[in-house]
Amino acid sequence: MKKKLIIILLILVVILAWVIYSYTRPAILVGKSEDGNWIAEYAPETFLSTKDIWNGHAIWKGKDSISSVTLIEFRTADSVLTSNDVEKVNIKPGDVLEFVSIGNKPNNDSHVLYIEWVEDGVSKNETIHFQEKKRFFVLPFFLFLNKGFNQPKAQYIR
Repeated sequence: MKKKLIIILLILVVILAWVIYSYTRPAILVGKSEDGNWIAEYAPETFLSTKDIWNGHAIWKGKDSISSVTLIEFRTADSVLTSNDVEKVNIKPGDVLEFVSIGNKPNNDSHVLYIEWVEDGVSKNETIHFQEKKRFFVLPFFLFLNKGFNQPKAQYIR
């Protein structure tokens, strides 16, 4: 009985330590378009690293495919951080568009993602405003060793 209690307490201490570790990680930036067709995230790499490398991706959540995305810009109030105007074609629901590969930790500026695309021959655009989201439980990095890091389960389009 005493052995079971020690094992349970040890497991609880490990879980509590991981929650504290997770809470001390920086907040990620998340955003969603007004119509809910685009979601975006800017977060640090999942893999433990001495470098503070962040990446960002947007996901098309619309019902139908879109013919092309013509521009993706990651901005602060006073500058464009990244801009990609290489046309990406035949975007299906769930496809991931990367807008930052090796980025820096965000400062206290407000960040937005501006996307232009063509859907059914009509040019459209959307501005996604990011909000900080504190994480209370960050998944351990070893769960991602064979799956890539911080990658959603969809086609990556660079």
